[in-house]
Order: sequence, then C-alpha cells, then structure tokens
Amino acid sequence: MLFRSLGLRAFEAADVAGALGAASHAANATERGRLIAAAVVEQLRAARIVLPAPARIERIGVAGRAMARRLAADAVVDALTDEQIAALDALLVVDPEHGETPLAWLRDTSDSPSARNLAGILARLARVRSLKLDPRMAGAVHEHRFEQLVREGQVAPAFLLSDYSPRRRRATLAAARSEEHTSELQSQRDI
Repeated sequence: MLFRSLGLRAFEAADVAGALGAASHAANATERGRLIAAAVVEQLRAARIVLPAPARIERIGVAGRAMARRLAADAVVDALTDEQIAALDALLVVDPEHGETPLAWLRDTSDSPSARNLAGILARLARVRSLKLDPRMAGAVHEHRFEQLVREGQVAPAFLLSDYSPRRRRATLAAARSEEHTSELQSQRDI
C-alpha cells in the first residue's frame, strides 16, 4: 500500500532483465563495480522500482559485466574467418623446433638495435601480418572493452589463454595481435 501511494513498486524477477541490460551497458565502458552498480540503481529508480538488497544489485552488476565481456568477445570473433581462427589457435601450440609457443616467440623481442634483432622483429611482424587481422575490428565493440581484450592478450601467458573459453581466447588473441599490427603500421608512417 505504501509503495503504491508513493508511486513505487517492489523489485520483481521480471525486473532483472532490465537491470542486467543497464549493468551490461555500463560495463562496456568500465570494469569498476561501483559505476556498474550505480547504473543499475539509476535504471531501477527511473522505473520507480524499490531497490533490492545490495547483494542482489552486486550480483546483477557482476552478471552484467560478464555479459558485456561475452558480447564483446562474440563481436570480435564473428569478424574472423575460419583461417584466422585456425591461425590464432595455432599461436598456443608449442612448436617442437623452437620449444615454445608462437605466442611466446612473438612476445620475445629485444630492444637493442642490432641487425640480428631487427631481423627477428621483422620476422615477428611478418607473422602478425600473416594473420590478416583487420584493425577495424576494434570498431565492433566499445573502445574500453577492446582495450581490455588487448591488455589481457598482451600479458596473459599461453597456458592461461588455453584455459579461456574458445571465443574469449580467440577474441583476446585477435585484439592483441590486431593492436600490434596497428602499432606497426603507425610506426611505419612515422618513419
């Protein structure tokens, strides 16, 4: 009765979808739980819904962040061809000739400017180029989400990436390698 007189209504199971959508939308631009929770609260207040318990809002926020990550990964992977997917998967398979994964080899660059190191850098760039990743794939998702995928892909070791779901692993590898290719093109322009 009090809710009705104030123009409010109780939070119901049917309201979870809207709150989850607000959380997912906010999570595109941030990883910060407080900002995601604030977006959920704002959406519920705008709908004149009495807020559920903080633990419920937190769970909705966590689920929304997971949804944003999954949708970003899906968008990146959907832009890949079967050949690109196979090439990305091959980055995590140990090369018996070198005793390491191609991913570890790609990351192992030297900063000293010798002819031998330059040859290695060029070989690595050729390998990244052979993936034929379109740098425009970054436009398929929010800039923050893409940057998050890039950061993960630049630091996560092969054994950890192997534990990711196939779509997340491929999206992470594609984003990081695409960023390397974009950086390389910018460096060429600067020269």
